[in-house]
Amino acid sequence: MNGTSTVGSDLRPLRQFVALDLVAAIAGLFVTAVVLVTYDAGWLWPLLAGCGGSVILLAAGYVAAGRGQVDLAVYLVVSTFWLMLVMTTTMVPSIFGGFAVLMVWPVLLAVPHVTRTTLRSIAVVTATVSGLTIPLALRTNSPRVTSDVPGWVFDSVFIVVGVVFVGLSLNQVWAYSGRLTGALADLRAANFALVRSERELEARVAARTAELAAVIDNIADGLITLDANGAVTRLNPAAQRMFGSDSTVGTLAWLSELSEHDADTPAVADDIPLGEGRVGRAVATRITDASGGQRRGTVVMVSDVTTAREVDRMKTDFISTVSHELRTPLTSVLGFVKLIRRRFEERIVPALGDAEPATAKALAQVRNDLGIIVSEGERLARLINDLLDIAKIEAGRVEWRDEPVLVNEVVSQAVAGTRSLFEARRLPLHVDLDPGVGVVRGDPHRIVQVVVNLLSNACKFTERGHVTITTREQHDGVTVSVTDTGPGIHPDDFPRLFERFKQVGDTLTDKPTGTGLGLPICKEIIDHHGGRLTVDSRVGEGSTFAFTLPGRRRPVPADGPDTRPRAVQSRDRRLRPLVLVVDDDESHRVLLRAELEMAGFDVEQAANGTAALEATRRLLPDVITLDVVMPDIDGFAVAHELRRDARTATIPIVMITIADGPERAARAGIDRYMAKPVEAARLVGEVRSLLATRSITGTPTPPSSPAT
Repeated sequence: MNGTSTVGSDLRPLRQFVALDLVAAIAGLFVTAVVLVTYDAGWLWPLLAGCGGSVILLAAGYVAAGRGQVDLAVYLVVSTFWLMLVMTTTMVPSIFGGFAVLMVWPVLLAVPHVTRTTLRSIAVVTATVSGLTIPLALRTNSPRVTSDVPGWVFDSVFIVVGVVFVGLSLNQVWAYSGRLTGALADLRAANFALVRSERELEARVAARTAELAAVIDNIADGLITLDANGAVTRLNPAAQRMFGSDSTVGTLAWLSELSEHDADTPAVADDIPLGEGRVGRAVATRITDASGGQRRGTVVMVSDVTTAREVDRMKTDFISTVSHELRTPLTSVLGFVKLIRRRFEERIVPALGDAEPATAKALAQVRNDLGIIVSEGERLARLINDLLDIAKIEAGRVEWRDEPVLVNEVVSQAVAGTRSLFEARRLPLHVDLDPGVGVVRGDPHRIVQVVVNLLSNACKFTERGHVTITTREQHDGVTVSVTDTGPGIHPDDFPRLFERFKQVGDTLTDKPTGTGLGLPICKEIIDHHGGRLTVDSRVGEGSTFAFTLPGRRRPVPADGPDTRPRAVQSRDRRLRPLVLVVDDDESHRVLLRAELEMAGFDVEQAANGTAALEATRRLLPDVITLDVVMPDIDGFAVAHELRRDARTATIPIVMITIADGPERAARAGIDRYMAKPVEAARLVGEVRSLLATRSITGTPTPPSSPAT
């Protein structure tokens, strides 16, 4: 039984009713006792007990009502009606009809105070008690009733009971009227509050709508909304200035393409023409219901990015120009320092022999200083290369090659290029290449760049343990993984790994190394190839960087025969091969001449493209080193002219430059491409390789991948 009711909160009418009923019950108890004693009517003892029980029940109901236990109080009160109906009908069957009429009171009493469930149970019990009492009412009155008690006594009792119940009725009517009046007042107050709330809500909605409309109308970017059918429903003033009227915008092809993008993609973006040579960036987002996900339309934001793209172009041009001006002297500085260091070790140190302690100390200091200059110069060169790479990627100026790539060969090339780093740190490098790895399509030069960067990072951050590189064939492509046993990376730092100019770790205790551009460049390269670059790391255990490239199981086409015409073999046999160095920078020409002459070559020089063509036709050199950026004719034009001349068409050309363009060099028939600053040993090795191939076949090898 639920002790409290949810209907109403004013219990005063209920307590008043219970109090009046209790007074009536006490009066009935008194009258019954007087009649029993006066007329010696012993048969009234059960009725006297019923009156006493009613008094007790009503007293308990009054206490329960005071405690707020409404349902309990009502049950206790109505039970007195059930009790007295049974008792009086048992004693005096003829008065059943009067008490049966009173059975409506339990229901009337309960209506204002209890829940519907409690009211239903009271009505059921009342009907049941009344039905069970009917057989008792069919009996005739006992002779003792009429002989022991005069008739006027019964009449007086019924009059008193009637007056009591009339009073109770008036009390209930008064309670009902008060509750009804209070309910009506509450209803009017609630209605007034509802109307006021609706007006306030409408005013707030109107204010926010006006505010939102003002924001939309005053933003600098264009905003276009379309319904579910792709029809334009709104253009803000900025969009109207960009495109014109709604009807004009509705005919734009790019708008319909953006509005019909895949539902699985929350937003799509694309560059669009704005007219008069301007460029815009449009971002389309689907409008869907928050619950069912039903599409309601599309909103398109259009930004004029012409100025931003021009600034990007200017920035890229500035970086390229500054890098050119930096790398040209840097190439000479590094070259001459390495030349000095080599001559220092080969000639000066042996000439001094067993030097005095002071001289030996000075020699060690010079050796250390030269090493610092070379190391810092190479670090500066890497910084310049990274800046150029990221600038070209941002500007979309990277020339990507698309050719079959043998992944294991690319990885082996990167391992060979970084082996010296691991040997210097005495760090084991384990190579695990799956022989079943297939072929992918892409730019081999850029893929090598990614592998070299990952291996260099692993070597740099691993103090002890080992580094492992593996290749594996996966269901969705080929995966290359580089695993180290270094300090590891905290998961919170994962998102920052691929942000530009970001360094992870404790910057208060760890000195950042590098530019923070290596991994972002790697990610850009892998993303361009349709792959993914991932990291898995645990602090204190090491890290694994892996990239997956989509598999392309296509056979690698065999190199066709070299169809270039052979050079006329009319040059005199020389004791030493002749190399023609072509560069507009005198210091670089002097450096290359010194390096090549020390390697056993004869060297001639040309300061510009015109001089290079004249010297080549006159001398017919065995190899040409060629710069790209020159004041009169650039290196590509020189190469084109040489390839057109049958006498010079097969002379090997090594392009050495700071300008980017290995793909263009390959198309121009350049045999080797090397970026400044170039290692002297690598240059000498490339020249000797070309001469060896020429001596065997009479022609140079077909153009190969750029050497960097």
